[in-house]
Amino acid sequence: MRFKVDAMVVDGEVGDLPASIYEGSLAIGTSVQNNMLLFPAAYSDNVRLRLMLSEDARVIVVSGTGVSIEPEGEFRFVETVDFSLG
Repeated sequence: MRFKVDAMVVDGEVGDLPASIYEGSLAIGTSVQNNMLLFPAAYSDNVRLRLMLSEDARVIVVSGTGVSIEPEGEFRFVETVDFSLG
């Protein structure tokens, strides 16, 4: 997945890349999405992407004024998610 953040500012120690993402959240305005994102998508509001990277659990925060999220490369199955309400 590719994120394009407008007016991007990065806070935290990025370290070696590429790195696995162990958990994260995306705040768009006042809405927060934890560990799962719908894509493709584009938002033109203040955004804050928080990611815990790699085995050393370093945390970075990417902030900006908008974000687009697009698929990239080949995907692999991770897990089945049940979205039913019952």
